[in-house]
Amino acid sequence: MPVENDGIRNVRQVLWRSVDSLATGTGAIQDRLLSPAMFLLSLGPGLESLPVESRHELDAIVRNLTKLTAQGCEGNIEATLRVMNDDEGKKIAERILSLYIDLRGGI
Repeated sequence: MPVENDGIRNVRQVLWRSVDSLATGTGAIQDRLLSPAMFLLSLGPGLESLPVESRHELDAIVRNLTKLTAQGCEGNIEATLRVMNDDEGKKIAERILSLYIDLRGGI
């Protein structure tokens, strides 16, 4: 299990909020990914305390949720989620859950 510190604790809390939103939210996976995407983008200082692999995975997840350029009034997240298919959405949700489990030290 990673050494506990405020940075890791904060990331775990954000990931837990993301997992909870994915599990209890309503609508399509794309709709349920909106809140987790915003939660993950809100992460600030403390990421340097994460294990390198976890940092890379978190960065990859965020990149996958923001890869398209905003159109009109929507942001990058909304633009990306609008064209995302269900399989892509499910894979991102699984990655969020997996990262949370890793940072918890397993199930």
